[in-house]
Amino acid sequence: MQFPQRGAASPAALALASLCLCLSFPAAAQYQWTCRTSGPNGGNTGPPFEGLHGVAYDAYIPVDHVTGPTPCFNVPAGPTALIYKGDGDAYLPGYAIQSWRVEENLWFRAQSQDQQTPLIASAGQSRNYGYGSPLNGSTLSILDEDGIPSDCFLWNAAGTASTANWHYDLTYPTSTQGQVHYYGTASNPLESSAAAIAWDMRTTIETANLDYITARVNYNHSCYPAHTIMVNDFLVYQYVPPRNDTTYITGCLLFQLGKIIGQQSQDTHVPCN
Repeated sequence: MQFPQRGAASPAALALASLCLCLSFPAAAQYQWTCRTSGPNGGNTGPPFEGLHGVAYDAYIPVDHVTGPTPCFNVPAGPTALIYKGDGDAYLPGYAIQSWRVEENLWFRAQSQDQQTPLIASAGQSRNYGYGSPLNGSTLSILDEDGIPSDCFLWNAAGTASTANWHYDLTYPTSTQGQVHYYGTASNPLESSAAAIAWDMRTTIETANLDYITARVNYNHSCYPAHTIMVNDFLVYQYVPPRNDTTYITGCLLFQLGKIIGQQSQDTHVPCN
């Protein structure tokens, strides 16, 4: 059997997510809102069926770059603030997330209580830059990639966060519901592990009406960076932080101040497949 792929129009593509930062945008998703078998006279006019539900959690830095809390030392410039590559416009309507710090993703069917894929846990690479970056004066680009590590000049270092503390569970509260629970923490591998993105996200898919599948999110996460839940590449929940400065980021990640906690007040109609 084959499974869907994030960002693909066909529900029959293999459900594999990239383990690195995507470099280009795929075609916008063509959402499938009704899943019905072929009728006696052709067309999708037969009985409805339950498609696959792909639930993805992502955390991403919503700007081109941010300033880190610790400096590096460049000769002759002296102490220099390191900047970190962000994910920019990682989310665009109608597209899968393109770049992230954290992603958890799986596919299932609720009524048959059948998990169709294993958890896909993917950490985006962290990259920092020293004196002279961004070389074009505004945004990080290929001009900053000099390939010389640990010199505090242009590109300086890279690393990938551990996924060891990323978890999930998949339960079925009723005969028509499936609930995906993603939770964990992730730290920048180039900074202190005491500062961490934290998330505890529950997404409930309701399939009682197969012609109108819905989702609702219970959310609990750090106030930085941006956080999203997507179902079949359709945005169900999004939080974008109000600030991207070092003081705000430190408060959110090191001290876990201002956590964002709540439950959506209404269901969201989501694609059936």
